[in-house]
Amino acid sequence: MLLRRLSIKIHITTLFIGLILTLGGVLAWFNYLKVSEILITTSSRLFDHLTDEVSDALESDYFNITSNLKLLSETELPTLATYKDRSSYESAMISILKSHPRTAAISVGYPDGDYFIIRALVGDYMREKFEAPDTATYMVDHIESDQQPRQIQRKFIDYQLRQVEQIQNLDTQYNPTVRPWYQEAIVSEEPVTTSPYLFYFIGKVGITISHHDKTSGAVLAADLTLDDLSEQLANTTLTPSSNILLIDNQHNLVAYQDGEKVLKIDDMGQLKQSSVADLNKPQLDEFLRLNQTATNPKSISTSQPAESAQEHSFHLNGINWFGKLTTIPMGGNEIALLVLSPEHELLTEATNIRNSSTLITAIILLLSLPLTWILASRVARPLIALTKESELIKELDFDQRPPARSFVLEIDELSASMNRMRSTINQFIKLVNTITSEQEHNNILKTVTREVCQACQANAVAIYLTNDSKEKLTQASLFHEPQTTSSSQAQQKAYLIKDQTSAIQEAIHQHTLTNCQHSTQATNTPNLIDDLALAAELTWSEVVAIPLLDRKQDLIGLLVMVFERDPSDQGISQKKISFAEALAGFCAESLEKNRLYLDQKHLLESFIKLMAGAIDAKSPYTGGHCQRVPELAKLLAKAACEDDQTFKSFKMNEEEWEALHIASWLHDCGKVTTPEYVVDKATRLETIYNRIHEIRTRVEVLKRDAMIAHHKQRAHYAMEGTLTKEREAQFSLDLTNQLTALDEDFAFIAQCNSGETFIDPETLQRLKEIGSKRWQRTLSDRIGLSWEERQRKELQPEADLPAEEQLLDDRYDHLIARDSKPPFEENNAWGFKMSAPEYKFNLGELYNLSAKTGTLTEEERFIINDHIVQTIIMLDKLPFPKHLQDVPDIAGNHHERMDGNGYPRRRTGDDMSVPSRIMAIADIFEALTACDRPYKEAKPLSKALTIMKRMAEEEHIDLELFKLFIRAGVYKEYARKFLSESQIDHVDEDALLTP
Repeated sequence: MLLRRLSIKIHITTLFIGLILTLGGVLAWFNYLKVSEILITTSSRLFDHLTDEVSDALESDYFNITSNLKLLSETELPTLATYKDRSSYESAMISILKSHPRTAAISVGYPDGDYFIIRALVGDYMREKFEAPDTATYMVDHIESDQQPRQIQRKFIDYQLRQVEQIQNLDTQYNPTVRPWYQEAIVSEEPVTTSPYLFYFIGKVGITISHHDKTSGAVLAADLTLDDLSEQLANTTLTPSSNILLIDNQHNLVAYQDGEKVLKIDDMGQLKQSSVADLNKPQLDEFLRLNQTATNPKSISTSQPAESAQEHSFHLNGINWFGKLTTIPMGGNEIALLVLSPEHELLTEATNIRNSSTLITAIILLLSLPLTWILASRVARPLIALTKESELIKELDFDQRPPARSFVLEIDELSASMNRMRSTINQFIKLVNTITSEQEHNNILKTVTREVCQACQANAVAIYLTNDSKEKLTQASLFHEPQTTSSSQAQQKAYLIKDQTSAIQEAIHQHTLTNCQHSTQATNTPNLIDDLALAAELTWSEVVAIPLLDRKQDLIGLLVMVFERDPSDQGISQKKISFAEALAGFCAESLEKNRLYLDQKHLLESFIKLMAGAIDAKSPYTGGHCQRVPELAKLLAKAACEDDQTFKSFKMNEEEWEALHIASWLHDCGKVTTPEYVVDKATRLETIYNRIHEIRTRVEVLKRDAMIAHHKQRAHYAMEGTLTKEREAQFSLDLTNQLTALDEDFAFIAQCNSGETFIDPETLQRLKEIGSKRWQRTLSDRIGLSWEERQRKELQPEADLPAEEQLLDDRYDHLIARDSKPPFEENNAWGFKMSAPEYKFNLGELYNLSAKTGTLTEEERFIINDHIVQTIIMLDKLPFPKHLQDVPDIAGNHHERMDGNGYPRRRTGDDMSVPSRIMAIADIFEALTACDRPYKEAKPLSKALTIMKRMAEEEHIDLELFKLFIRAGVYKEYARKFLSESQIDHVDEDALLTP
């Protein structure tokens, strides 16, 4: 049944849901803005009301105090000259203090420097400060200017004006005439008020109101404390996070909602007036910054009239703040009331109204949602399905699914189009994945011909590849349906390119061409089109030849498709040809990649074997070693993989086999750095040549010297006529004995030169005695030298000629320093733990002859062992792919021991992989049984395996792998391939496997 499909415009009415949301949102936002405006206005009025309260309180105090000061100025107090007379006004002054709680003190400053003050002792701070008695309520201080130094007469009185205690003559420097309140008053016609400051003696912030009596010249003053304003601010409730404070022109605190923070103790332990910055509230600092920018940065609001206000809104740390600063006049000065609140707290009611409006909108939407949902679901269901399909396509999921149908015309057409697209991509991706996933060359060819034939619905598909000279095409793969016996006739045929038809010739020149060919039988001339037609048993056929090009656009082959058709047909569709061309591109890339991979792998394999062959050819002492160790390692690794006992969990994949193969071939690649004359050193004195010949020449010189001395002595006695027969016979005997002794000495040196001679302490002592014999050199040893040898000689001055030298000597120029530091420092990159001798070479003659066993010195043995260090360094520098990262480790561990006493990294068996331990066994067994070493005879199997058993028991090699080596018969298989029959003797396996 066909669905009724309508235009999507019909369903636009569903947008009414959006209209509801828009209308509700606009109304909610409008209400929020209006209520916010009302609340902000109300808050501003509340701020003004608070300002009025503070201003009224200050104004009332100012009026009352100034009135009282004027009344006192009209009495005799300003004109009285003695303390006794002035004391009569104590009760009047105290009555003022009682009637005005904010007044902390009443004082009179006289022009001559006298000072009379009464303070109210309020609080523990003042009592402690002035050390007042507990019953004292007021403190009276009097300073007379005629006393030098100036002194205070102090007394304490109680609430009933009775004297409690009196203190005389307290030193002071205080002079009222230099105080700001005095100086400002004497130049003013009206009472003056100071800016708020800290009353040091009482520990409170306040102001001083002073009045100048012009008749007497005295100044009357009253100190007003403002700490009760902090209590008033604290009792004012705005919002929980609001800040309310009174500040002066310097932004110092006068009053604050938290009264304890108005004052602070500085670093010197002194009581100071706090500033706004000391509150550590960034919002207050930001408000004052904005206010200073708007007015004068050096005052609160110097450009504004009294009681003017500044409002600011700003955003700080995610919070919107609203604040107001109002200046309050105070005599001739001013203070400011600053109120700052977060807007979200001020606008709580507005937020609630907005949320209510939103809730009403949500309720309306929910009530209309069912009907809307039913209609929208019918529209959205296929769209949702198409969205999921597009996501699956994006994730490369092209499986076939039923199309999503819709009554909306455009959606239905889109679904059908997407379904066709998915089908096409699915088919193409499967073909590409099938082609690119193949690694085997022949499988790639078979896969391509089969898949192309099925995808393009061809009758036959063949791939022809060119040879290296690009002169021939050879059929590499053929697929056709149905298969017949004739298909074998068209397989594996080679065609000369110059003999092809014109269509194929043009295809070879990188053009995809079709050729209509009628064929009933094979011709004598090789023609791939005819052969394909016959193979597919076609009479009329259309052939499509597509060139296969590599990345350089060079021809590597042809993809040829044969289609059966009637001559009256229009021919194969261009879509199939385009599809086949795309597949041909992937096919060519896969073939090229596979060919390059095989060529590179073959190149690497050849290079590895070339390196190993060069190392073996370098010295007859290691001949064939690098070629036989890989065979032995593979045999033992195969046995470990097949073992179902100790190594049943050990398995190797293809990549691990490749890593073992490369590591075993390159395990001694470091030997290319080892000098041949060290590896091949056959005698102790041998370097590049055998230095025994130098010693022989020196002995010959000593013999000639003995003979010359004999003849000189004989001639001397003959000339004197005292040469008797007895004396001549004695001379001849002495000469014979001397020459015989020299012959014996040289024979002894020559014997010690052989590596088979063990040098014990007695032998070494005789060598030293023989070596101490002196011979005379008359020719310079500084000429005819190489640059390097001449440098060593020049370390000491040349001896005068003729010079006497020892027969055997360890000279300074025999020591050859290292030209570079060995890589054995602590925490080196390779983990080497070897110790290097001090010198690179020591050519000392006695030193070399002193080697206890063998022919190598400590330095030369280090050079031999250093080949494994160089192996690791060389392989570590090669950029091995990920699956071959273990090659340096496998190759570099074959001289390590299970007990950790090997070299170069002293690893234990637990630190080495199974392939590394296999390499150690393979290396040792090959060395023991090798028959091409000129310095030793090849050991038979039984002896070699007995030695290896001892090495396994001494934790030199892996005991379990050695047992597997015996148990699996690996040694037998290796022996059959590489050992001579004389080496293959009876092996008692039970004895080798028994501890």
